[in-house]
Amino acid sequence: MSCPSEEDALPHFVTEGLLSGTCLVTARGIREVTALRPGDLLLTGEAGFTEIRAVQRAFCDAGPAGWPGMHWPLEIPAGALGNPSVLRLLPEQPVLVLAGAEAVAVPAAALEGRGGICRTRPQAMEEVVILQLSEGALVCAEGDLQLYCPPDTLGLPPGFLPYDLPDVPLADLAGARALIGALDAAEEAPPEGDALMFTQAALRALSP
Repeated sequence: MSCPSEEDALPHFVTEGLLSGTCLVTARGIREVTALRPGDLLLTGEAGFTEIRAVQRAFCDAGPAGWPGMHWPLEIPAGALGNPSVLRLLPEQPVLVLAGAEAVAVPAAALEGRGGICRTRPQAMEEVVILQLSEGALVCAEGDLQLYCPPDTLGLPPGFLPYDLPDVPLADLAGARALIGALDAAEEAPPEGDALMFTQAALRALSP
């Protein structure tokens, strides 16, 4: 078992993790992500509180000119994902969405264009925090929003270990876009229509 740790990194830009300003529900109430440390307890959507095992930080000073447009953050308007206030998410940050009665975690980039969600210019300096848990989990942010935090990588770079969510399908970008397209079609069709069956088929395809 690894010891809780905190590491800083200086990449040019990043595509996953939680941007400063993101607030999560902890055992001590709602706290901004940059204030969190190893040992703090986060509320998860399924399993109560879980401990932060490690914290990685990225300080990016590329600004809009050095941060490729396809990797710019997304602005989530208030209420678009159950968030009470405007939020910014990195494009590869998984977020929980509902597909009918089912739930699936999708990269934020797959939601671009829905509910006013759009790309936004990165600030001249961005601080990004990756919170690593003993197991990957969806943690509760403000409102009804749930965001994925990965398992402890034991000091390896983020993304080296696969995502781990035993109870919720976790879609890659292509699968998520197909699912979102199916949801859009289902919203325009009667419940008994082919679009609903396509949505259900898309969810089954994402299941482990």
